[in-house]
Amino acid sequence: MQTILLTLLLATAAAEPAEGQRVYVRGASVNLCKEPSLQAECLETLQSGTECRITEKLEGDWLKLQCGGREGYAPEPLFGAEMPSSEQRAEEATKAVSGSGGVSAVELIQKNYSARYAGPAPVPLAPEVAPVTLAVPTVAQALHDWYAAEIRKDNKALARKLRKLKAKAYNNVLAQRRTKALECVTRLPAELQPQVEAFLAASEAEAQDASVRKLQEATEGQPREVLDCVDAAVVKLDSRGVLVGGLTWGKTAEGTEKLKPTRYSPGLAFILRPQVLTAWPGRADSALRVIDPRQGPWKVLLAHTYGEKTGTHRERWKRLKATQAADYLQQKNNGNILLVDEADVPLGWLDMDQAAFYEEEWAASADISKPVFTSGIAAFVQGVWWNPQGFSEAGGAGGVATTRYQDSVYVIDFLRLVKLETSQTSVPVRNPYSEPLQSRQLRKLYQGEGIYENELKVVAECRGHPDFLWSTGEELGSITVHKGRLQYKLKTANVRTTLRKLYRLR
Repeated sequence: MQTILLTLLLATAAAEPAEGQRVYVRGASVNLCKEPSLQAECLETLQSGTECRITEKLEGDWLKLQCGGREGYAPEPLFGAEMPSSEQRAEEATKAVSGSGGVSAVELIQKNYSARYAGPAPVPLAPEVAPVTLAVPTVAQALHDWYAAEIRKDNKALARKLRKLKAKAYNNVLAQRRTKALECVTRLPAELQPQVEAFLAASEAEAQDASVRKLQEATEGQPREVLDCVDAAVVKLDSRGVLVGGLTWGKTAEGTEKLKPTRYSPGLAFILRPQVLTAWPGRADSALRVIDPRQGPWKVLLAHTYGEKTGTHRERWKRLKATQAADYLQQKNNGNILLVDEADVPLGWLDMDQAAFYEEEWAASADISKPVFTSGIAAFVQGVWWNPQGFSEAGGAGGVATTRYQDSVYVIDFLRLVKLETSQTSVPVRNPYSEPLQSRQLRKLYQGEGIYENELKVVAECRGHPDFLWSTGEELGSITVHKGRLQYKLKTANVRTTLRKLYRLR
C-alpha cells in the first residue's frame, strides 16, 4: 500500500500557481505520482522544501510537475510559492510522525477522499410471475402475484430515473470537500485538532461515534468558518465514496442549518416498496443500488440524525396517549440509516421515513415480523380503515334508529410502527379524523402459524397507555380472497382508504 506523508503549513498569502511557476513542497513530504490519481504508482517521494516547476494545471486540484530530473503529478494544495524555513520543515517533520499513530490529519484526509464514485448498479429485475391458475387461489398466491407486479412497476420507474444519473456530479462534490478539508484542517482551533485526528484514525463504528459526540459538543458556539471546516474534514468514506461516519451540515426540524452527526445505531430494517440507497445521506446524485423489499430485513449500522438515540419508539409524540390527525401528518424522522451486509460492508443510506426500524434489542420482533413485510402483506394492509356508514343506536318510537355515530377509525402505519385509533363517536361520518387519535405502538406483526389457505390474519402486540403494559395477541384484521380478488377487513371496519391520502410517503 502506498503511503503519502502530507502535512500542510499555515498558508502565507500567495498568488494562485500558474504554469511555468516554481513551487515548493509545503509539508513533510509528498509522493510524485505517475498519473493524476492517489492510486497511481509513486515515482518519487519529495521532501519538504523540494523545488518543482509547474508544467501543466489539470482539472481539479492536480498539477503536472518537473521536479529535478523527474516529471509527475501531485495535488496543488501541497505546494506553495515560497520555500518553507528550516524551522518550519523541522516542525512538519515532527508532526508527520506524531499524533494519530504516526499519521497526520492531512494524510488521513487525503487517503479518505481518494474514493471514486462509479454510479449506480443496475436495477434488479423482479421475477415474472405466471398468472394464477387455481380455481380458488390461496391468499398466499394472490399476495405473491400482486406484490411481484407492484415491484416490477416500481423497478421500471426507478431504472428510468437512474439511467439519467451521471457519476460526475457527486465526484465533483467529493473533490470540492477534499480541497476544502486539506486547506483548512491545520488551521482548526487547537482544542479540536486531537479529536479530529482521533475520529479520522478510528476504525470501529463505536470509536467513531465517541469522537463525533465529543466533536459535536466542542463545536458549539464556534464561528461559521470552523464549522465549515469540520463539515469537510470530519468525514470518513469507503473506497466507493460511501459515507461511513462524520459530522456534516444538515437541516433541523425548524429549518435551520446545523452540524448533523452519524450515530452508532445497530438494528434491523424493513421496507414496503423498492428503494434507492445512496452513498451520501439524502443525495440523489450518489445513488448506489435499488433494494427489493422481499430480501429484508437489512442490518443497520449507523444513523445520520440529530437524535441523541435512534430508537423504534423513542420519539416524544409516540409516548403521548393521543395525538391529533393534523399533528400525526406532520411527524417526520429527520435522518437516514446506513444499511450494511453481514460483514458490515456498506450497502447505502436510506431515508428513515421509508423504513421500519427495529433497534438491536428488538431483533426478535423483527424476525417475527419478516413474513409480513416480505410477503407483501404490510404493503397491502398499510392504511386507514373506517366504516363510513357508522353505526346507529335505536331510539324513538318503535326502536327506530334516530342517531348516526362514527365508528372507530384505525390507522396502521407499518413504516413508523405505530397504530392509531379513534373511539366510537358522534361526529359526522364525513369527517373521520376530527377526534384525537389514540396512540399505540406496534411491537410484533406476524401471520400466526404459517400462511392460511383461505384467510391470513394480521396480529399485533401493542402497548397501552398510560401503564405501558403489554397486551397479547390482539387481532387487527384479516385478508381473504373472494372471487379471485383480495379482500381485507380490520375488526368491524370494512372500507379502506389508502394511507397515501393521509400520510404521503416521500
